[in-house]
Amino acid sequence: GSGKMTSAGNFPELYPSGFPSASFGPYQIWLDTYLSSNEVGYLIFSGSARDVPFAGGSLLVGLPIHRGPPLDFDVFGGAGLSFDITPSMIGQTWFFQGWFTDPGDPWGVGLTCGLEVTWYL
Repeated sequence: GSGKMTSAGNFPELYPSGFPSASFGPYQIWLDTYLSSNEVGYLIFSGSARDVPFAGGSLLVGLPIHRGPPLDFDVFGGAGLSFDITPSMIGQTWFFQGWFTDPGDPWGVGLTCGLEVTWYL
C-alpha cells in the first residue's frame, strides 16, 4: 500500500537495510519522515496485511497490531530500528508500517507505505 503525503508535501519512506536473516548480521528498518526531529513515531507490525481507511490515509497492517519502541528521530526526521532475528521468527512474514505525528496534518498523523518482511535463517 502507499503512504500518505506529509504536511510538508513529501511522502515518508519505510525501507530495509540488510537482509532479514539470522545468518547475515544486523537487519534494520528505516523510517524517513522528511519533517523535523520533533516527531513521535513507531513501527507498527502484524502477521497479516490489510488496507483500510485511517486518519486520511490507509492502515496497512492487520490485527492484532503490535507497536515497536519509540523511534529516536535525527534532525532530518529519520530513524531506524534494529531487529535481532530469533529462531521463532524464522519462516514468518511480518507486515510493517511507520506511524508518526505530523502537527501540520489535519489528522495529526503521518503514515508510510507498507513493508513485507519474511525472516530467514
